[in-house]
Amino acid sequence: MDKLNIEEDEPIEHVFITKAISNAQSKVEGYHFDIRKHVLEYDDVMEKQRSIIYGRRREILGDGVHELILEMCDGIVDRMMDQHCEDKYADQWDVQGFNRAFEGVFAKVLNEKWYEEELKADEHAEKFYGWIEDLYKEKIDFFRKVAEFNFEPAVSDEDRKEVLNQMILDLERQVLLKVNDNLWKDHLLSMDHLREGIGLVGYAQKKPLDEYRKQAFAMFSDLMNRIDLEAISTFYKLTIAHPLAEAEAPPIQQDMEFIHGEVEAPAEEKVKKKKPQPVRAQPTIGRNQPCPCGSGKKYKKCCALAKKIA
Repeated sequence: MDKLNIEEDEPIEHVFITKAISNAQSKVEGYHFDIRKHVLEYDDVMEKQRSIIYGRRREILGDGVHELILEMCDGIVDRMMDQHCEDKYADQWDVQGFNRAFEGVFAKVLNEKWYEEELKADEHAEKFYGWIEDLYKEKIDFFRKVAEFNFEPAVSDEDRKEVLNQMILDLERQVLLKVNDNLWKDHLLSMDHLREGIGLVGYAQKKPLDEYRKQAFAMFSDLMNRIDLEAISTFYKLTIAHPLAEAEAPPIQQDMEFIHGEVEAPAEEKVKKKKPQPVRAQPTIGRNQPCPCGSGKKYKKCCALAKKIA
């Protein structure tokens, strides 16, 4: 401005300068728009995952928790069948691996030789669905019996039934919500790490956004499988360490006799309850009086001194 001798308050109206400023401004705005658009495309991936997780939480907080648990169990059994029993013939199935996986989730296998029945894989899966429902009812009955022991006799049957149903519903919700939320938080951290390093795939002539979507989908699918597996495993293995609150037994009172010195224990017929004896006051002896032992010395220089030394 000083070289051109232009005043500070004088407007610049040259066509070249106006056009250059306009081009620079459009480039900067377009650059920032692309950045925001790019960020929104990444955020859309997380938004879809977040909506699915929150939908699962709403299902857990609803009244259909029982149906949700059985649905999750069916999905786990289907994945086990696909992993261990994908071959066409039964003699090629990994039966031991399936039994270990089933027991690891549902705590036990009702029949370890289920493969001896000549059934197809789909028919075996239907039988496993029945096993799961039986194990679920067995677990619910266990919780009901434990709760029944802690009810007071004055509680009516209707109140007991209502309280038991609510307790079981709350228990199922707590297990599912805890597993769902903990694994979701870990997944968010993993997604942040993926987002930070996904730009490096550009050196391999790949689009970072496409690779981000692929890896995010794979990670989210694994997340849902782990939520189902850990939640169902926790529920079916859930137990109570101390089902009954037992009252402490009162201490047994016994007659005791203190015996000084190393002597033989008295016989049982000699150990009897003794009557309390009256305590007789002994006459006090002055320090300067003659000692009662007959030594002729003063008491303070004879027996009193011996007692102090002892």
